[in-house]
Amino acid sequence: MEARTFARDWAEDPGIRAVVAVGGDGTLHETANGLYDGGGQTPLGYIPSGSGNDFARGMGLPSDPLAALDVVLNSRRLRRIDLIRSHERISVGAAGAGFDATVALATNTSRHKEWLNKFRLGKAAYVLTMIHKLIRFRPAKVTITVDGEAHVFDRVLLITVANLPYFGGGMKICPDAVPDDGAAEICVVGNLGKAELLAVFPRVYKGTHTTHPAVRFLKGKRIRIESNLPLDAHMEGEAAGTTPLELDVVPAALSVIVRED
Repeated sequence: MEARTFARDWAEDPGIRAVVAVGGDGTLHETANGLYDGGGQTPLGYIPSGSGNDFARGMGLPSDPLAALDVVLNSRRLRRIDLIRSHERISVGAAGAGFDATVALATNTSRHKEWLNKFRLGKAAYVLTMIHKLIRFRPAKVTITVDGEAHVFDRVLLITVANLPYFGGGMKICPDAVPDDGAAEICVVGNLGKAELLAVFPRVYKGTHTTHPAVRFLKGKRIRIESNLPLDAHMEGEAAGTTPLELDVVPAALSVIVRED
């Protein structure tokens, strides 16, 4: 929360030209929220040094910290991107509900993530938690209302609402998500057995899961997720209560320093 407070205060200072987040996607999330709180006019720079770095991957930013620093210091190009909002909180990359939220929240508080990060194996933490949580997870009947139109799905495992293609440390969950088109891409996975989910899961890293019959996509600006069972909800992998979850896209809400080429 300190990153959010600092970023908000700096965003309100006319002498600050940009605020740079150094860390993982969690640090980025808090910094972006602070800049949004402060009006969204101060540009965001990003130097990735976490285990996931999905924002850098989705925005085409360098994964190497020194190369990312060079972009921050020398690039004059800004890209104005959309944000996904839930009440007074925003996400730059993804939000959602269901199994992915349960896994993300458990991974963030797990001891094995910290241990694996020391060996640059942070991505494995998500996979280990997923296998552990899958045993007890109960699918739900879900109604997703997108721009006023209701869509009903049975035995849903997860719903991801994405502004960028990547989530969860390199998973290309919504390959067609674009950060500045004014709409969010919504991935719904349902009617899939747990054993089959484990078999299909590796495909998400290349984005080839999109052709599986259990995977459906929607797109829109205003999204409400309701379920007959309470599902964990997340904003950028951070806890956001349980369903129902209401989200809307805030177009062109934040400037990001990006490569000039």
